[in-house]
Amino acid sequence: MRALVEGAELDEVARWVLLEQLEEIHTLFVRVVEVERRLKELVEPLAPNLLGIRGVGVVWAAVLLSQVGDVSRFATSAKMARWAGSAPIPVFSSGRDRHRLHRGGNRQVNRALHSIGVVQVRLGEPAREFVRSREEAKGTKGAYRALKRHLADVVYRAMVADQVVRGRAEVSLQPAT
Repeated sequence: MRALVEGAELDEVARWVLLEQLEEIHTLFVRVVEVERRLKELVEPLAPNLLGIRGVGVVWAAVLLSQVGDVSRFATSAKMARWAGSAPIPVFSSGRDRHRLHRGGNRQVNRALHSIGVVQVRLGEPAREFVRSREEAKGTKGAYRALKRHLADVVYRAMVADQVVRGRAEVSLQPAT
């Protein structure tokens, strides 16, 4: 009889622990939704062109804006790609034209570009074709590196366009003297 009582107590403890964990998960989920809503309010006016790129959500746009900061500090998209670690590095020791992965750079921006690329390949035919067209020559990883490099150009152009729009808005808000 004692084993039956202990089993019932164990079930009650397990039920209580699971309910506590579910309550904590729910609280965290509500907090995530709240943070994403607030981020959307902050990011949408700053980066409409960036948010217009397929695969760039509010969180990745916030990461890109916070990490890149003033995009005009990069003279070209190639310089931003190099800083982000998405520009391939040429290997001169082999007898053929070959590039290797750049392991340096800003890992958060590189991760954002990678995630954007994965979403685009999954959902968009142009990105899928881009990767397929390069897979035979570069392999799958090389094709994704090329896509990341291309996305660095796209993101750079969108961020420059957003900065130009913000600059015009700031100029129009200043009173005439």
